[in-house]
Amino acid sequence: MSTPIPPNELPADGVRLSVIHIGEVAGVAAKLVKGLRDQGVHSQLRALPAPRPDSSLLLKGLSMWPRVSAAKEVRSELRLEDSIAHVHYATSGMLFAGTHPLVIHAHGTDVRDPSGLQSKILKRVFLAADLVLASTPDLIRWLPSNSVYLPNPVDTEMFCEYPEEPERDVLVFAALTDVKGAPQILEVVRALKKQRPGIGITAINHGPYVEQFKAEGVELVDFTAPEALPGLIANHRIVIGQRKLGVLGTSELQAMACARPVAIPLDASLHSSDFPPVINAGDARDAADEILRLLETPLDLIAVGAASRDWVVKRHSVPEVSRQLVKLYDKLR
Repeated sequence: MSTPIPPNELPADGVRLSVIHIGEVAGVAAKLVKGLRDQGVHSQLRALPAPRPDSSLLLKGLSMWPRVSAAKEVRSELRLEDSIAHVHYATSGMLFAGTHPLVIHAHGTDVRDPSGLQSKILKRVFLAADLVLASTPDLIRWLPSNSVYLPNPVDTEMFCEYPEEPERDVLVFAALTDVKGAPQILEVVRALKKQRPGIGITAINHGPYVEQFKAEGVELVDFTAPEALPGLIANHRIVIGQRKLGVLGTSELQAMACARPVAIPLDASLHSSDFPPVINAGDARDAADEILRLLETPLDLIAVGAASRDWVVKRHSVPEVSRQLVKLYDKLR
C-alpha cells in the first residue's frame, strides 16, 4: 500500500469534512486532494494496485488479491475516520459497496461501451453509490440519471503561457490509437502536408499508427515526465487533439491552459451553453485550412490562445473544480 499523503492540521473547532480518494486516473485524484486541502477539507489519497487496462484476463485475475487486501485496509480507515469514500474508476467501486457516503468517479473506459460482465458490475456499483461523477460530459449517457459532470481539474499554474517563441508548428497531443481518432488525425496531417510540405509536426510515439505518421514526415517524441509536458506544448504554436470522442480530454485542456489553440471536433450537444474556443472543424481539410490560417496570422493565433487559457482557468482550474466538489460533498452529509 502506498504511503498516504499527510492530512492538514485540524481546524480550531475540530469539525471538518473528511474524504479519502481511492485510486488514481491521469493525476485527477492527486489534484483534487491538493485542491480540497486548500479548501480546508481533510483529504487523503490511497492507491489500489491495478493492472494495465490492456492486460490479459490472467494478469487481471492475479491482481485481484492485492486489490482486495488494499481495499480492506482502506475500508477500515474510512470507518475509523468517518470519511467519504471517493473511488476513481467506476468498476473499482465494487470493492467498497456498503460503504457510505460512497462517491463513484467515472473516467472513460471504465463505463464506456461496457461488456456483459462489466455492465453487471457497474449496475451493482451504481446502486451502492450515493453520488456518481463523470469526468467528461459524454459519459453521462452511460451513468445513472442523477449523475453529475465534474470538470477534470487542470493545474493552470504548471500549464501556463511561456514567453519563449515556439520552434515547431503543430503538436499532435494524443495517443496514436483508434479511441483517440488516429486515422482522422492522420487525415488532417496529410492535408497540412499537402498544402505546406515543410510544416513542422510532432506526435507522441505511442500507438499502432506510429509508422503511418512517420511516413508522413511527422517527428515522433517519446512519452515524457509530467513536469516536462508544459515545455513540450509551449514549443508548438498549435495543438491537434483527439478527433473521435467529441469532448475535451486532459491533454486538450492542458494545451489550452498553455494558451495554445486546439483543433478538436466537439459534440455541440454536450457544450450547448458554454462552447470552448477551439478549432471545431470536423472535416480534415477545413481543420487544416484553419490551422494554416492561424499560423499565418500571428495576432489571431495569440487571441485564440489567450481565449483558450481564460476558458480553462475559469472552468477547470484546481481551485474552481475543488469548490464545486465541496458543494457536492456537503449534500451527502
